[in-house]
Amino acid sequence: MNRILIVGHPNSGYQEVENILQERGMASPQPSRREALSPQDITATLCKIHQVPDILSITLEDEIKPMRVAPVWHGMALDLMLGNLEQKLWGWSDPQSIYSLEYWRQLDDGLTFVLVYDEPKQALFNATVKRNTLSSTTIEHHINNWKAYNGALLAFFLRNRNRCVLVNAQQVKRNADACLQQLQPLLTAQLLSTSGSDIEDVGDVVADSENSYLALSNNPNFSLQNLTELTSLAGLDTKETQQILEGNDVENYLLEQLLSDYPACQHLYAELQSVANLPMQEEFNEALNPGKVLEKMIQQRQMNAELASGLHQAYLCINETLGLSITKQLNEGELMLSQLHQVQEELESQYLQRQELESLNIQQLSEAKAFNATQRKKIDEQGKKIDKLQQENKQLLTQVHQVQEELERFFLENQKLKKQQAPVYYGAAERIKQELGYRLGAIMIKRSRSLTGWLGMPQALATERKAWHQQNTTQPENNLPPISVYRDAHEAERVKNHLSYRLGQDLISSEGSLFRWIKLPFALYRSVRQYRHQRRG
Repeated sequence: MNRILIVGHPNSGYQEVENILQERGMASPQPSRREALSPQDITATLCKIHQVPDILSITLEDEIKPMRVAPVWHGMALDLMLGNLEQKLWGWSDPQSIYSLEYWRQLDDGLTFVLVYDEPKQALFNATVKRNTLSSTTIEHHINNWKAYNGALLAFFLRNRNRCVLVNAQQVKRNADACLQQLQPLLTAQLLSTSGSDIEDVGDVVADSENSYLALSNNPNFSLQNLTELTSLAGLDTKETQQILEGNDVENYLLEQLLSDYPACQHLYAELQSVANLPMQEEFNEALNPGKVLEKMIQQRQMNAELASGLHQAYLCINETLGLSITKQLNEGELMLSQLHQVQEELESQYLQRQELESLNIQQLSEAKAFNATQRKKIDEQGKKIDKLQQENKQLLTQVHQVQEELERFFLENQKLKKQQAPVYYGAAERIKQELGYRLGAIMIKRSRSLTGWLGMPQALATERKAWHQQNTTQPENNLPPISVYRDAHEAERVKNHLSYRLGQDLISSEGSLFRWIKLPFALYRSVRQYRHQRRG
């Protein structure tokens, strides 16, 4: 069994279990060949066909009924399996598969199920984080939804223990190796052991999971970097502020009090713990009483008040600094306006000067004519120099043509010399493969793979020998140059090391002698053993 299906409630933390298995060697599935469907797509299609309710809307275990899938839909799953034939160990996770567990179990005997559960208060906590506020109606719905889903999960596990592993998500994150030990006996492929960098990765997961239920005051979008910036502005200690605000005692106490009104839910969790392959190992925690919880809540309120007061003081300081900056910018603006007026006066003065200069244009034009005459004379002199340069260029061009003709003559002579050289031959390896020994050895290897091949081997060898003689009668190899003149003669030596060539040479050398025929099997066995030894070396 080298295929794994991970199933758990959407709020169970099944994704972390999938990530851990992928780190230990489980590959993601390739899509099916025809429609490029993933396993999740196939389950979603079957759920749509059978019109099953959304898993987050159910409140009764009876609403989760196994789908009766008609054989006409089996082609999707078969095409998925064909697309993953080359993978030794692969798997996927899908909470929606709670409806199709029986379908996958009956369809694939090599499929192993990893069923993931978590505490019921985790579902309430996640729902609170998403909604921020919950009514009594929605709280009861989430509890009933958790109970219905995990009740169906437990029922499937009890019916199919030989193919299932039931694990607690939090315990898997704490001790991934224990989960792998429970899962390995159900697989034929070997999972990777924890070593090197893998240990560090698992340690990080455990460190994150020790605070299973962070305080509801923790905003998921409120990062440590933002907290550091705010505490710096407020003048508070970041580490102390983080410890107080992330305290989860109040939330845990309230969730436990809330779940005490639902004994059936607690009973189901206890039953999951009692039969699970990897249950949650409860750690000793000091019991919370209302007084301690109130003390924690007061500390958080005080810290929030100090943070707000510090931020307000920072705001006042920033506002004062901003006012001073605006006043400074206004003063700079007035200074720039004064400078602009000065520039405007200078431009007007320059305009008057330009008017005066235009009145002197007539005098400047006469001077320009005299200047132009001087320039024209210089241009004529430059023209004469250009004519001289053109004559020199014509002479250089004539010399270039002469050089080109000489190069063409050298090229033609070089071509004649190349034609007089001996021809270049390639294909030494193919020459060896067409020899009788190599062809007979190839027939022996091909026929040795089956019983019918062994029985028909003598006839096949005789046929090949006859075909080789006929071919060499019409196209004798004596007309071909020796192997040594081929440019790739070294390839011939490489082909001679092939097992086909060795076996064929042993067979040919045994002809004409009864004693050599008797030694032929031993010679063949020795050649095969030497070939394998060389390949391993």
